[in-house]
Amino acid sequence: MSFFSRLFGGSPGGVKYVRTYTKPRMGASGPIECTYEMHRAQTAQEAREFLATKTVTKKLFYVVVETPEGNWAKDIDGLYKEG
Repeated sequence: MSFFSRLFGGSPGGVKYVRTYTKPRMGASGPIECTYEMHRAQTAQEAREFLATKTVTKKLFYVVVETPEGNWAKDIDGLYKEG
C-alpha cells in the first residue's frame, strides 16, 4: 500500500468501482454461479495495492481490477494476474 493510501485511508490511487455481477458457468457437478466485483485502475501497481486491502472469504467470488497492463484479481486462494 502506498504512503498516501496509508495516510488518508480508502482505496489506493484512482481505483474505481465499476459493477458487481453474477455469471453462470459449468462446474463438475452442474451449473454454478460466480460473482465478480469489477474495478478499474490506471496501473497494475494500483490494482495490486487495492487488492491487498481486500479479503475474500467465499468460493466463486472474485474481486477484479482492470488495468491497461492486464487484469489483476483476488479470490479465496489469493492474488493473481488473469491470463
